[in-house]
Amino acid sequence: MNNWILITIFLGIIAVTIEIIVFFTLKKQKKEGTYRDLDYRAFFILGISFLPMGIIFTTTISPAFIGFIGIGVCYMAIGLANRDKWVKKGGIKMQSPIFRLCTLIHANTCFAH
Repeated sequence: MNNWILITIFLGIIAVTIEIIVFFTLKKQKKEGTYRDLDYRAFFILGISFLPMGIIFTTTISPAFIGFIGIGVCYMAIGLANRDKWVKKGGIKMQSPIFRLCTLIHANTCFAH
């Protein structure tokens, strides 16, 4: 028997097992009232992250990374379609000089090249 068939069957069994565990966990959380709704703002932020990463990887490494562009567009669309359900979080207080210094160093190292 081909090794790829065995690997595919094994990964399928793992995927089904994870789906069953997630299903029963969510069912238990809804029953206990501890279930939290999705934060669609996180989808939008992930979309913003995946889109440029996909563009850069596709142009520099290989066209095989075009999937990252698709994921980015889909996540951004999901986040924007549910903008009214975004979880409002308190902003980061930028009063600390150490926080400002770390942000400045990070920005310089990211955009210096």
